[in-house]
Amino acid sequence: MQSHHHTRFSRASTTVFVSVTLIVVVWLVITITKDVPLTLNQSDSAGQTASTTSLTGGSDPAAAHPALQQPVPPQFRLVQAPKGTIRVEIAATDAARERGLSNRTSLSADSGMLFVFPNAGMYGFWMKDMHFPLDMVWIGADQKVSGVLPNVAPGSYPEIFYPPTDILYVLELPAGSAAEHAIATGTLLTI
Repeated sequence: MQSHHHTRFSRASTTVFVSVTLIVVVWLVITITKDVPLTLNQSDSAGQTASTTSLTGGSDPAAAHPALQQPVPPQFRLVQAPKGTIRVEIAATDAARERGLSNRTSLSADSGMLFVFPNAGMYGFWMKDMHFPLDMVWIGADQKVSGVLPNVAPGSYPEIFYPPTDILYVLELPAGSAAEHAIATGTLLTI
């Protein structure tokens, strides 16, 4: 019995050491890569339909001033447009991309959702369960805008909208925001 207790203590000490080491490594990775552009492995299939979603204002104290006064949480990112910075929620998993901005009631000013796909493709978007109009910004792997679909109405569902070329990102903004931020075909965004 005594030797088992001693063995458990040794394993517990090793577990604590490994846990602390892992925390330090994760902290270092986050610190080093916090300004590195978001990229993902290329393994998803093209042609997937994603629904839209919105970032509600009010509950997030940084929403009033797009994350300029507080650190950006890992599930958010700042996108630099020609006229201003946009605080975006990241949708990089199948579940997040499918949910999108559905069932939200609004999207605060200077905010949006960035859909990130594992590989470039012709991804379709619709307005299922949406409650406000959006601008859809199609973005290629080179971070250049390949097209903007302005003021897409919630009543357009079940119509599916496709980009003009293969894209790696889709940026959804409140209707009119693409023009306000001077986002047009050919615009280079910093993602």
